[in-house]
Amino acid sequence: MSTSSSGDSVFIMEQKKRLNMKAILNKIALTNLILSVTETYKHEALGFLFGNFYKNKIEIINAIPLQTAKRKFNEVDESKKIKTLKKMLVNNENLIGDFHSHSDFKTGMHAKLSKQDIRDMKKGMASFIIGIKKISNKRQTSVSNRKGDGKGVSFSTNGYKYQIRGYHKTEEGDISELKVSSRNFKNLI
Repeated sequence: MSTSSSGDSVFIMEQKKRLNMKAILNKIALTNLILSVTETYKHEALGFLFGNFYKNKIEIINAIPLQTAKRKFNEVDESKKIKTLKKMLVNNENLIGDFHSHSDFKTGMHAKLSKQDIRDMKKGMASFIIGIKKISNKRQTSVSNRKGDGKGVSFSTNGYKYQIRGYHKTEEGDISELKVSSRNFKNLI
């Protein structure tokens, strides 16, 4: 019985570690995310994330936007071309997930998963949501953790406010929020 109990506690500890994962955005990935969501402001941006999974962290080395997507203010209509690209990339060992934006145009800026986002997440993958809002104050502000929870990151620069949050769906189907960090946020503001 003690073996089973010990095995259970190891499993629970491993589960907690996975649920407390962090995500590190490198300079190229962060720049591409911000350029993509700013370019498509008022419509959703969509793209793929590439990087590496480690035991307790995800390193994101690049973010590639999908330029041919048919964009709407609250969704992206995936064409046959995009569906084909997804099928081609699904076996790429460096594909770690996707990203998309939520703008303030119709629904208000937020970087939380919607019910549709949750349904669309693939097991073992990450999903980043970038909230974007146009602001009248062009003053640049410092980087801050969203509401002090240590997970998402918010900042404003050049007339836009951004909120970046990352999520991970385990192979078991559990979804957890990632602690997002980058040494490069201050380079953008």
